[in-house]
Amino acid sequence: MERLFNQFVILIALAIFIVNSQSCHKNSDKTIELSSDMEKITWNDSIQYKCNPFKKNVRYVAYVKPEAMTQTMPQYIYYIKNYPEVGFIFIFSSNEKKTIKKKLINLEFPIPAFIEADNKFRKYGFIAFIVNKNNEVVSTTNPSLPDFEETLKEAIKNSRN
Repeated sequence: MERLFNQFVILIALAIFIVNSQSCHKNSDKTIELSSDMEKITWNDSIQYKCNPFKKNVRYVAYVKPEAMTQTMPQYIYYIKNYPEVGFIFIFSSNEKKTIKKKLINLEFPIPAFIEADNKFRKYGFIAFIVNKNNEVVSTTNPSLPDFEETLKEAIKNSRN
């Protein structure tokens, strides 16, 4: 039963990623509301951001459901460690703090995450995106797409111009 559930979650995530990739890149006509007022959660009190991710010129925002964490979150660790100029912001649509914290512990996730219980990010129609300093969506993308790293590099380069 658990295997069937995991396969279902993977299929749903894949379907969402495919839909996102169809509208991938160059989405600057969409501006999002991004606020640091959300509740921060970490698996260890010593885990902190080195710099406020909300003040970076390039921010990667991922809206994550707790049941998809195990499949999606490990992919991000490489990028978090290798792209310090990007503010990585992970938002969970849940009130299940204990569940999220346990999963962050298992992953030894290197940065804090946020809980946003009122699901306001659902209205944007995509779950993972890059925004610029004006909160304009530059790209909808995620690490499961083959050009994710190039898209990230391009956003960083464009932020310097």
